[in-house]
Amino acid sequence: MGRNRLPVAVQDAKGYYDEHPERFPEGVEALEDAPPLDVPPARLDEPHRDIWREIVAVLVPGVLKVSDARAFESMVRLIYKEQEGTIEIGERGQLIKLYSLFGMTPADRSKIQVEKKPQSAITKFLTDRKC
Repeated sequence: MGRNRLPVAVQDAKGYYDEHPERFPEGVEALEDAPPLDVPPARLDEPHRDIWREIVAVLVPGVLKVSDARAFESMVRLIYKEQEGTIEIGERGQLIKLYSLFGMTPADRSKIQVEKKPQSAITKFLTDRKC
């Protein structure tokens, strides 16, 4: 079994594309700059929207993007089934996998790398200052 594929940002940070920048995948920057996803879609009923808001509130900031909407909606629907007690064994496995993908377990949270917002000059000056 092969190794899991590294995200492009991690490959870039490790210098994979230094010698051959032409190998850098096209369109990756657009995915990284996607807006965050925080509002549940109108097609969800109120119990699903409540679960959506609850999960968004505890996710690591910067993880959930617009491109993740369908996978996140699937996770919300599975969580609802789990709460109702109607989830099946295969669905529980899918739910655990989705938890992992969105960094909702301690081990997976340690793997998350999100961009930090740049500090303003005054904030940097105040935090780097030694007394």
